[in-house]
Amino acid sequence: MVVVHGGGTMADKRVVVSGQVHYAVGQEVVAFLVLNGRGEGVTLGLAQGKFEVWTETSSGEKLVRNSFHGRMDSGSTANSPKSELQAQSATNGGRLTLEELKRRIQGAQP
Repeated sequence: MVVVHGGGTMADKRVVVSGQVHYAVGQEVVAFLVLNGRGEGVTLGLAQGKFEVWTETSSGEKLVRNSFHGRMDSGSTANSPKSELQAQSATNGGRLTLEELKRRIQGAQP
């Protein structure tokens, strides 16, 4: 599958899109994609649509995170609105398991 995103370099011109997601070859991720007119995957919500996956050494459990979920947001305040995922992450020190992310996705209403 081909995944594309905005920005790039052509000759001496370079365009950078703030908040754009970055992927690395061999990186394990959960990605929320939509197909464009050419059948290429485009990540929904820029960096919000990609969760990095890694295995916690101490427990062997798979954890996930992105810029908004899966770890504490040091800039948030008690009065800030939080999504359900952010609230769940905050209650356990920013830890979001792959299984919990799957559970929440499967329980989402269309």
